[in-house]
Amino acid sequence: MFEVHTTDTDRLRRIAAAGGIAIVLGLLMMLLNLVTPFFSSQGYNAGNAVFGLFGAFVVLMATHPTYQAAEKLGLDET
Repeated sequence: MFEVHTTDTDRLRRIAAAGGIAIVLGLLMMLLNLVTPFFSSQGYNAGNAVFGLFGAFVVLMATHPTYQAAEKLGLDET
């Protein structure tokens, strides 16, 4: 995965903010494409599965650098 090698607090804040936004957008994509079609009249198709899995990919790619930036800023909960 990606490693964060900076100690610049401004850059770490930007990484954490961008990663947080990416995680939220990825989760929203998963919700709208994997869960919502079951409750709508349009139904479920392959396009929903593709974009839902893309949302999962976005979440997976954004989680590690976001956590590293938050950890270096002292924002983690451990």
